[in-house]
Amino acid sequence: MRRFLFFIVALLFVIPVLGQGSSEKIHEFNSTIDIQKSGAIIVKEEIYYDFGYSYRHGIYRDIPQIVYRENNNKYVLDYKVRSVMAENGRQYKYTLLHENNYLRIKIGDPDRTITGPHIYIITYEVKGALNYFNDHTELYWNSTGDQWDVPIDSARTTVILPQVVTGPDIKVACYTGAHG
Repeated sequence: MRRFLFFIVALLFVIPVLGQGSSEKIHEFNSTIDIQKSGAIIVKEEIYYDFGYSYRHGIYRDIPQIVYRENNNKYVLDYKVRSVMAENGRQYKYTLLHENNYLRIKIGDPDRTITGPHIYIITYEVKGALNYFNDHTELYWNSTGDQWDVPIDSARTTVILPQVVTGPDIKVACYTGAHG
């Protein structure tokens, strides 16, 4: 009789774990880009990251610091990280690294591992993100980035303009897919 009870208890603990899946992924990646009158942009990212049952210290958020625009001109973006928080308002530990033309925000505690779902709310300011032409101003921005090793189920970007723009004065183009 004891073996049977042990089997039932063990099965009840295994079933929920099997249902969660083991692979890491981003369920949602939501960003809001607030274009300032100064020309800087304030970016707020909400990343719903699920580690599955893998144990990690946190995530890396890699953002291009050097971009190439029209005529292959090189531009260096200036970043200032304002905050890195959890959904409950608690500050995450993070460090900033500059690697291979990217700003890497290394988020997590090196002395603690985590698993399962976590929400990362990253807010940063960027100077140099807008392109100025004779007849228009352009924001060409890769909202999620292309450095993730995990799939992103859903991504949404909201852009807030510094003034009201209507009808033919605004053009929108969105792209998705692999780099290039």
